[in-house]
Amino acid sequence: MMFRWLVVLLLAAGCGRSDLLKSTTKAPTGPTGPTGPTGPTGPTGPSCAVDRYVAASHFIEDVGFDAAYVSARKVYVHRQYRAGQGIAVIDADDGREQPFVSEGGERRILDARDGVIAWSESGVSLYYGESAESSVRFAAIPNDAFTPYDTGGAEPQFIDRTGAIFLTDALFAWTPETGAQAITDRGRGFAAVYGGRRIAVFGERTGRGLPIDVYEAGAARPFFTTPPTSTGVTPIFDGDRIFFTGDGVQGFHLDTRAPIELAFGDDCAVADAQDGDVVATCNGDNPQFGRRIEVSIDGEYFTRDGGGGIISVARIDDGVVAYIHYADPDALCGGNNRGTLRLWNPKLPLDREVEVSRVVAPCLCCDFAFPPHALAFEDGVLAYNYAAVINGIPASGYATVEAIEVCN
Repeated sequence: MMFRWLVVLLLAAGCGRSDLLKSTTKAPTGPTGPTGPTGPTGPTGPSCAVDRYVAASHFIEDVGFDAAYVSARKVYVHRQYRAGQGIAVIDADDGREQPFVSEGGERRILDARDGVIAWSESGVSLYYGESAESSVRFAAIPNDAFTPYDTGGAEPQFIDRTGAIFLTDALFAWTPETGAQAITDRGRGFAAVYGGRRIAVFGERTGRGLPIDVYEAGAARPFFTTPPTSTGVTPIFDGDRIFFTGDGVQGFHLDTRAPIELAFGDDCAVADAQDGDVVATCNGDNPQFGRRIEVSIDGEYFTRDGGGGIISVARIDDGVVAYIHYADPDALCGGNNRGTLRLWNPKLPLDREVEVSRVVAPCLCCDFAFPPHALAFEDGVLAYNYAAVINGIPASGYATVEAIEVCN
């Protein structure tokens, strides 16, 4: 059973719902004057811009604090069924939930994003596809010790529509065109992420300030190596760009090897990127967290201070930032663990920021091992863990976000 609460915002007269999250002013198209392009250049109708957002948030009960995933406006979570461990899929638009695969067995999500999902069955087979019915098996693992790869504290980034990576005795890249091909052996103690047929291998255990090797799927040697980075901070693929943390946030165009000029503070670590927009957490005791966030959108820079608290995770979708904030700076180490999931468009007044949901926090310095924070943000749908504890049982959550436009 899912409980629902809705953030209700008053809508100004003349507003309309927009399919776009990004705060952009739209000018109508058409002739610019009585004689077309050669005439006067005044607009022929009203212009519209995003004014605010509404967010509808839902609890997902009895799923623990495992990560929830978003892909093609569907939310994927782990469920325990009578027949075994399974995966549930929730349609974010109507709230309907059903098993991802109806038969019995042991299934775990590996990753879901970009319209596809990868999962394992009984720990030995990996599947990839838009749905269970359309899936293909891309590896058969000869033992039950399979791991997608050694994350090194990184969030899963195993797949997108171009393929996936997985780990047995070596790191493999799989694509529909080439099948599985080994990239590098496991001896380095590495972590890795995948994006757009490229693999970033990083985070050796024996030192700090190491470079990232970037491979093309199917290639035995890296085609690009970054300058030294901070280990433990996940690099981000963003189309033909890669963003990573060294002396602050750095970026390169992979096709041209040209550096990307960025103006983030030296104390910032990259958190997410989309279409050239980047969000970073800054001034934290741990590079995965921060006391403020900085954002670059269309070349403009914005800062959101945590007000003395801590920002544990941040994601960006169409120029809108979702982040989790705790007023107590010790919230992740046994302090007051109540916080909020917030939605912030840096180009709007700060009073338009939306509190999407209340959340609790993992205890990262306790004896018990807590799952890491996870926050997925894709196509206007958020999925997050640590949503609440209901009757003593952990719950995750998801939310749908809509932009409200005002037209002049």
